[in-house]
Amino acid sequence: MSVSSSSGGANRRNDASDDDGVERITISITGQNDRRLLYKVNPNKSLASAFQNYCIRSGLDYSTIQFIFNGNRVHGKDTAKKLKLKEGDEIFAAKHVHGGGVATLSFSPGWH
Repeated sequence: MSVSSSSGGANRRNDASDDDGVERITISITGQNDRRLLYKVNPNKSLASAFQNYCIRSGLDYSTIQFIFNGNRVHGKDTAKKLKLKEGDEIFAAKHVHGGGVATLSFSPGWH
């Protein structure tokens, strides 16, 4: 996995040429604070390492973050291939919030 941030600083481990010959796709992970990091991922490998790396670099606790793609939650065990991610797709990272549900709807204006 190759990592670089859009803020200009780059942290690269394996550049575009990887030893295993597997073609990689570049995806981005963007958080609620608009911090965006780019990752080169193997479509057949789990996304967990990219998610964990994003949390470390953003100072977040991995266990409190949800990753979302096209409105659906993405789990670390998921792969880019399973999610049908394409070059340049973006995954959103959001802090998990407990609560809500029907009880909160009954207190909302206009809810009958």
